[in-house]
Amino acid sequence: MPAPPAMDWYALFTSLPKKEDFQSLLEEVKTMLRTEISALGTSLTALEARVQTLESQSPDLHCPAVTTTKAQVKQIQDLRLHVEDLDKRSRRHNIREAQIRYRWQFPFALTARRGNTEATIRIPRDIQAFQEALDLLQTPILDWTNCPVNERSAGSPVHRNIQQGPDTDYTPLQQAEPEE
Repeated sequence: MPAPPAMDWYALFTSLPKKEDFQSLLEEVKTMLRTEISALGTSLTALEARVQTLESQSPDLHCPAVTTTKAQVKQIQDLRLHVEDLDKRSRRHNIREAQIRYRWQFPFALTARRGNTEATIRIPRDIQAFQEALDLLQTPILDWTNCPVNERSAGSPVHRNIQQGPDTDYTPLQQAEPEE
């Protein structure tokens, strides 16, 4: 086996990096890291500013939607109440058209007066006698006789003749508006 080539140990040792080389390399790495960290810090500062801007505008962006939604819910509730009121008024208007004074009684009775005759509806089967007593058009009301009813007031008269003036709690008649 041939002998390995002779190495020049001195040349090898002199080509190795020295302490100063490591220190300069370390300084370069530190400088590079400082530059990178500084750039990251600047980016984070800019990002933080943008996030704070968005967060500060968030209530302004959110409030109109919430306010609009709340306003729309209130408007819908008001419309429902208005429609319900109109529906009730239209039913009351049917009795007023016939110039009949009326009032609601507890529990669930309708008392109406025309001239000296007063009639009351307490249960569904009182409707026909009510219409006859007040000379109203006969209106067929289907399936009311099939409703379960507490008949404790069935013995009371459906209508009676009265000679006194109207009570103070009667609903006033609607005045007809003059036509133009």
